[in-house]
Amino acid sequence: MREEDTESGMAMIIDLYGDAVKTICYSILNGFPREDIQEAISDVFVGLWSGITKGNFDAGKTSVKFYLYRIARKTALNKRRKLMQNMPVDDIDGIEAMDDGAKKDKLQKSTEKMVQNLSVSDTVKGIKSSIDQAFGDDYACYLSMNVTGFQKNKKYDDLSGNGTFGEIEPIISGTDNSIVQTSIQNEGGKDDGSNNYLLTLGCEKMEGRHITLKLKDFGYYNDKEKFIPVIKGTWTLDWKLSYSTDPKKFVVDKNIDIYGSKAVWNDISLTPISASVSLTMLKENAAEMPEGVDPNNELYVDFADGSRISSRFADPEAVYDNTTNISLNFSKIKDLDDIVSVTYPIHPEKAPHKNIYTNKEMKFSLSFSDDMYKVLKATKTKTYKDPDFKKKAQSDAFADLLNNEPYLLHLITFIK
Repeated sequence: MREEDTESGMAMIIDLYGDAVKTICYSILNGFPREDIQEAISDVFVGLWSGITKGNFDAGKTSVKFYLYRIARKTALNKRRKLMQNMPVDDIDGIEAMDDGAKKDKLQKSTEKMVQNLSVSDTVKGIKSSIDQAFGDDYACYLSMNVTGFQKNKKYDDLSGNGTFGEIEPIISGTDNSIVQTSIQNEGGKDDGSNNYLLTLGCEKMEGRHITLKLKDFGYYNDKEKFIPVIKGTWTLDWKLSYSTDPKKFVVDKNIDIYGSKAVWNDISLTPISASVSLTMLKENAAEMPEGVDPNNELYVDFADGSRISSRFADPEAVYDNTTNISLNFSKIKDLDDIVSVTYPIHPEKAPHKNIYTNKEMKFSLSFSDDMYKVLKATKTKTYKDPDFKKKAQSDAFADLLNNEPYLLHLITFIK
């Protein structure tokens, strides 16, 4: 493909999918400085250009749209990982770039008991995996992990800064381990070739539990997102969590309708890293949503600086939901005094669909509840040639505003 053809194609891709890329980046990086988010958005298209020009994109196996979205998510997550300076370290000196020294001291004091220093390790074939610190509350545990031993061998060059485990199996005592949420983020490599990681476990009532981690095969993901094992084996790490939190609790004791079912909202629990609600279900969830009822199992938290986080748009690893306990993790350590409100469920139990949007050319109509209609700041219509189907297409995008940037809520595409 000629370079001018690639450039022309890139311009069309940016025009077609630029808004969706912004939505992905703003969702994952919500709460971080705007310039960092804009940088991530630019990096997404640089990554796409690189992938196309190097021949890593195979149009026969995937569409350019999904290839781009995968790059956007990976780029935003990598950016967030680099920006999350306040994750588990002894002095917790990454707390939200505060000028107020007294406020920072207050946060450090409030999180002291949430830190557990560890010396847990296992070595397989000369590769040592170790955990030196745990930090968290009753719903989430962040683990600082280091892998060493491969830095002096040229065979392991692809692992420096890129290595990860092919499979992570958490075993938490007294828990249904099939519902434990697990994620691992590579924090980058050191000059000596070792790799640092942030490993996250999501579960309820974690404090005091015995944890066993089985880490299987150490390798890397190639350009086609296929895991390549380099050192085969299983590393086993186990210990008992001994950190503690003193959550701030508020009794609610309110009857609510949730997904068309009856429940009692018992209480709210707040820690510097999460907000949680506890429910008692009075009636089993309805098989189908009753007519005129919006999905309403959304938890959101408002802060004094005007920012808001929502379980609906948060990264999946940040939300724990087992129906009766819902927890939303913050991306940064927060002062509890800065939390203005916690709302659940987000939508009214019954929201009449009074607002109708009709597109006669695309032959569809949408009905919006009053609450949804109020947040739709813009409706944008595009007519273009779809690069995947090679046909004329039209799309309607319905957006809210997040950090003064469009945040895509609904996108309807019609292939003519």
